[in-house]
Amino acid sequence: MQDSLEVVDAFVEAWKRNDPTEIIGLFADDCVWYDGVPSEPHRGKESILAMLERYSRHISDVDIEVVNQAVNGAVVFQERIDRGMRNGKPFEVQAVCIFEVREGKIVANRDYWNPGAYRRAADPAAAPKAAG
Repeated sequence: MQDSLEVVDAFVEAWKRNDPTEIIGLFADDCVWYDGVPSEPHRGKESILAMLERYSRHISDVDIEVVNQAVNGAVVFQERIDRGMRNGKPFEVQAVCIFEVREGKIVANRDYWNPGAYRRAADPAAAPKAAG
């Protein structure tokens, strides 16, 4: 059985390869993913795979810098910076990610990040206008 950190390390490497099939293979069948807390969770591999495939169509050249990481048994905490290209334009997103691992599979993932910042990085016109 892989330990929790090995599973999360494999997750990060699969993201760098932008490989939804490899990523979803690291999840348990009954997994839950909160992609940007607070948000409604994606429940189960089918729902999560659909989300991963949507991201995959738009991103490339992914690099993930793990700034800080802590492990508490089955739980892995990461502070990280995700970088890459979205629709041909660079993005950079800071996030805190919390993974729960059981029997070598991710059963829960909660990502605390700002999806609006990610969208604005690829489309500056989407940035809110300053009050004048």
